[in-house]
Amino acid sequence: MDNMAGNLDLKVLRAIHVLCEAGSVTKAANILNVTPGAISYLINKARKETGSILFIRTQTGMAPDTIARELSARYLSISQELSRSEEGPANHRPMVVSAYTLVELLLSLAVLNEESQYPELIFNRQKSNDHQRLIKLRNREVDLDIGTRLPVDSSITQLRFYAGNAGVLVRKNHPTVTDKVTLEDWRANKHVAWLRGMHFINDDFSDTHKFNELANDRDIAFTSSSSLNLVTVCMLSDVMVLIPEVVGRKLASIMAVNWFKPPEEIDMRYECYLHYHRAMSGNESMKKLVALFDRVFDIESSS
Repeated sequence: MDNMAGNLDLKVLRAIHVLCEAGSVTKAANILNVTPGAISYLINKARKETGSILFIRTQTGMAPDTIARELSARYLSISQELSRSEEGPANHRPMVVSAYTLVELLLSLAVLNEESQYPELIFNRQKSNDHQRLIKLRNREVDLDIGTRLPVDSSITQLRFYAGNAGVLVRKNHPTVTDKVTLEDWRANKHVAWLRGMHFINDDFSDTHKFNELANDRDIAFTSSSSLNLVTVCMLSDVMVLIPEVVGRKLASIMAVNWFKPPEEIDMRYECYLHYHRAMSGNESMKKLVALFDRVFDIESSS
């Protein structure tokens, strides 16, 4: 097995690992930003070298055999070793952060306004698929993922980043909204919505049902995949945006917008989580970034 793995370059091992996780050549190609043909070429190369079929096509996807799983584990071991050597004793290598565009904006401003030195941040567009987000974290392609809660994974540390009530964002000097947002305001104004959704939650069935009715009945002008785009349009027009309180209050302090508590019929909460590989738990740069982000989104200080 050692000789087989030694004859396969890291690109081939990575393709095997991602295909093991994704279960589909097309999905693996999307994750690695290559064509399905490129994935097939790398897998065939590994098949010739190992003499193993590696993957069996089933009704549920491409199932790895024992050799493929061993090569996948070998890739993880090598990539983690490379990551540790790249970090070095000072832990100052660039950090890849995957987050929503709004969070990216607020975190960028926080780092720039701090006197302490932080590593270079490389913001990576976040995948909408939770499985793809997990693969990026496992492969150490992303150091820190900020967003909705991911499924439990033994290799990934998960921390609740912030939580708070939903609210409504409108531009300053809005023609109909002055000191509060009423249900009539909600129904009379146009809304813009995030394409990926905010995943608002409530433990009460009836409250959730009422919220879904009101959310579905909104007069939506358009949807966008960029949360920052929604807020910018809100600032420049009369539309409304449903947004978490802690984010809305922060935006109101730096942009020409106001955040209001929603009508009582829209009593929902939002939770956001930090995810990073357990191998990064002792990384000093990670500790500093998490501490900074925690201060930036401190709901008590922003209220």
